[in-house]
Amino acid sequence: QQQQQQQLQLCGQQQMPGVQPFVVPVCYIPNTFQAAAAAAQPQNAITMGAAWTDMMAVASSGSDMARTASSGSSGRDSHSTGDVAPSGSSACQRFARPHAAKRGEGQRVTVMLRSLPSSFTRSMLFKLMDTEGFAGKYDFVYLPIDFRTHGASGFAFVNLVTAAEAMRFYRHFDGFAHWPVALATSKACSVGWSDPYQGLDANVGRYRNSPLMHEIVPDSYRPVLFSDGARVPFPPPTKKIKPPRQGTERMLV
Repeated sequence: QQQQQQQLQLCGQQQMPGVQPFVVPVCYIPNTFQAAAAAAQPQNAITMGAAWTDMMAVASSGSDMARTASSGSSGRDSHSTGDVAPSGSSACQRFARPHAAKRGEGQRVTVMLRSLPSSFTRSMLFKLMDTEGFAGKYDFVYLPIDFRTHGASGFAFVNLVTAAEAMRFYRHFDGFAHWPVALATSKACSVGWSDPYQGLDANVGRYRNSPLMHEIVPDSYRPVLFSDGARVPFPPPTKKIKPPRQGTERMLV
């Protein structure tokens, strides 16, 4: 009661003429958020409103995750692990991952290239990036391959060595359409920031135990690492690698 009276007094100080103050007593806050509300100990009506907004955002995210899970969604995010052909995205997985927090553009180093020619290969991508002035400026590359058609999925992930190089790469290839004549295409490439995986360590951690690293997967289908422009081995897996599957069907057999 004393806390409610203090809240009423604080809200009264911020009250506008003719407007009744709105107070959310701690006892009415759902149990999940009571501890957070108690810890906030607002010093004025403005900070109380911010704390309440934050708690409601958490509640909304939780509801979204529950709805997604109950719908039976089996989608993957844009970084395919190789268990399925790269397709779609999962909002539930994005909410659930602790490292999915947004970063400022000045900290981002991993980009996603979209609208790549279907006949594009990983070696073509290496040559293109080197020719366009990025030789030695990237340390991770993954061009997903469709396990059924054995052709490129139309997008790729590239990790640049610095945030400055990433921004230069982004600006250079966003709208790029100067493909080799042999590809016979004029569509423009688009570039976006990889989400949620940013940085070399995050990308290595994502794929080192992936089915993509199974012995039956061709090398040209796998992500690769570079150091000073030279290819280096991928770190060994930390657990047994499962063969790639799509549903219950094994791929590449």
